Amino acid sequence: MGLMAVLRGSETARRRLAFALVALCIGLFTAFGGGKELKDIFENMTSADQLTKFSTAFTGPLDRALPVTLIKIDEETRRAWGDEAITPRAPLALLIRMAREAKAKAILVDIDFTGDGPGDTSNTDLLGELAQYPPDAPLLMLVRVLNSGGTDITPYDHAVEGLANVVWVAAEPEPDRDRVVRKVKLWATQCKGNDGNTYAAPALQLAALVNGKRAALDAFLADEKDAVCGNAERKAVAWPAGRKQSARVPYVIWSNADTIGNDFIKQGGADVALSQNLAALHLVSYAAPKAEAMGAVSETLFRDRVAVIGVTHNFTRDIHGTPLGAMPGSVILANTAAMASYMADTPELSTLKKYALVVPLFIFLGLIGVRLQLAASTFIVGLLSLALLIVLSRHLGFGSAVEVMANVLVMYGLFKLADSVVGIVHDWRGGHGWRAILKPHRH
Repeated sequence: MGLMAVLRGSETARRRLAFALVALCIGLFTAFGGGKELKDIFENMTSADQLTKFSTAFTGPLDRALPVTLIKIDEETRRAWGDEAITPRAPLALLIRMAREAKAKAILVDIDFTGDGPGDTSNTDLLGELAQYPPDAPLLMLVRVLNSGGTDITPYDHAVEGLANVVWVAAEPEPDRDRVVRKVKLWATQCKGNDGNTYAAPALQLAALVNGKRAALDAFLADEKDAVCGNAERKAVAWPAGRKQSARVPYVIWSNADTIGNDFIKQGGADVALSQNLAALHLVSYAAPKAEAMGAVSETLFRDRVAVIGVTHNFTRDIHGTPLGAMPGSVILANTAAMASYMADTPELSTLKKYALVVPLFIFLGLIGVRLQLAASTFIVGLLSLALLIVLSRHLGFGSAVEVMANVLVMYGLFKLADSVVGIVHDWRGGHGWRAILKPHRH
């Protein structure tokens, strides 16, 4: 039977021909690798990680974002500085001095100092820079590596003791069971007996700095330390609100330190780059034991920006999975620095308020989806979900918006499944028998 005869034939014959052609196209598409891509896209559309990518790409950073400059101690820098796995301290001291003299808003040093023994005084450049750190210099945050055995003391503790504008901070990611970092701790406590310390995360310190809350933060950290280490009763604190220890990271900077979505933010009425990055070897040369500046530092590199100095080379053990892919810890910290105020100040939705939003949004999407075929409903509901995510991010904060929409889409998926089951039961009871599992108008 020829093709034209089939086309002139019965409706059943034409339907079978159409099915065969569609099946052939899908088979060829899958054979050439397209099937896996479509499967991945379909599976990821409703995941919280995909919502993270969509939200950051389309909304961009908001008006309270802080501009960040990431100084990368990358593989090229490591080789230029002597091919050592441990970052030499002399060029690190010079980078700190460059950032403070260029009037950075704050400086964050994400370097593991645990290899420098408490009695080690050989790193005279860094010891001198810290001990003589001017009182009017930008806030300097040094990452303290914490472990279960207690706080690791470094030779730099004594040098910065009593300096109000030099603080130790805790960089504590909270990976989920799949090892992906979606949240970080805003503070962490290490006890030794009934004493110890509570360290704020860089995001919490920066939020306190820009909002004039440093005194309130100090009082909170002291109260938290007494509660955790000394079993004291927690007191009411002025800030941060709600003692929300974990915060979702609003990723706005890729693992290569490029920005997602908007590249510029408003600062003082002018457009400034949200993220800048530069390999440290372009600023400082090093031939042991001497570090030298490569030339004058551009005013726009550091001025009124958060300078993040961190390791990104191949020898670092500080690489984490994120919704945007593998990312060095220093880049994760750069994201938290840029969005510090949103992470620290945005109140967390209570369960009641969350579901007061989830339920009506689910009903809204369900009423649309129930009247449409799967392809149309998936496309339209996907676009509406993205629009809702952008709106909610503006009003509720990034973390709460992602959580709300993730719950809405999970409920919507279950609803579509249940709707299909109800249709099968209805047709079965209507006398269609096993044909009830076939698509409508096919039996």
